[in-house]
Amino acid sequence: MSETPEIAPPRTVEYALFERDSGRIVATGRCREDHIEVLADMAYYDVAIDIQASDERHCVIDGAIVERTPLPGAETVYTLAADGVDSVSIPVPVGATCWMQGRLSGPPWTEASGTARITTNVAGVYELVVDHPRHLVARIRIEAT
Repeated sequence: MSETPEIAPPRTVEYALFERDSGRIVATGRCREDHIEVLADMAYYDVAIDIQASDERHCVIDGAIVERTPLPGAETVYTLAADGVDSVSIPVPVGATCWMQGRLSGPPWTEASGTARITTNVAGVYELVVDHPRHLVARIRIEAT
């Protein structure tokens, strides 16, 4: 009787799926090593394996997993007069996605110069959320009085 060779089970790896252009990590997890290529659409995503990463705290720069850094130059609270004239300028890196009060604000709030200019004629407290692939998500409070 011949013996059947023992087949090793597929290796499980930790992975980070990331956007090639921005380095933004879009998913992390564990899967069989032989399934890794199924995860990535080779035109848009790439996969790093044998790593531990968090999409909230990490990004990929030049193929390496690195810590996302705080948003440079932005304060956490801004104030302005709710008169429709006064405004605040908030530094926002080009390529960031911005939401005001939870709604996508996109290009109207982010200028090519990398500055979001906010003005209002309605008093209240607003929140600007800035998400950039290389920086931690910033929650900026805007008090209009």
